[in-house]
Amino acid sequence: MDENKDYIINFRVSRKTYEKMKQKAKENRESVSNLARKAIEDSVEIIHDLSREIFGAGDKKNKFEDIVSFHRAQFAQDMECASCGKTISKGTVGVVGENKAGKKYYFCADCK
Repeated sequence: MDENKDYIINFRVSRKTYEKMKQKAKENRESVSNLARKAIEDSVEIIHDLSREIFGAGDKKNKFEDIVSFHRAQFAQDMECASCGKTISKGTVGVVGENKAGKKYYFCADCK
């Protein structure tokens, strides 16, 4: 495909999700397609930035290289930070990383 052309991705969403997207697009005076494209682009950028913050830029020999997703979480119990070893207190907001096998890594606010 030409480098100057966009790719087309089709995916399914629930009726409820579609109606929410349709309403939000209407509020923003844009198409549902454009809203979805911006949401995906923003999500990719956020994940990339978060990954760089946690692991550092260009660190190829990282012990967390098997992580495939990240999300913010408020911890329901005391946890140990996978990066620095500090205790993450119950109720604290931090980051959870997960690999393909479902293994989770917990990161404190300083290491995220």
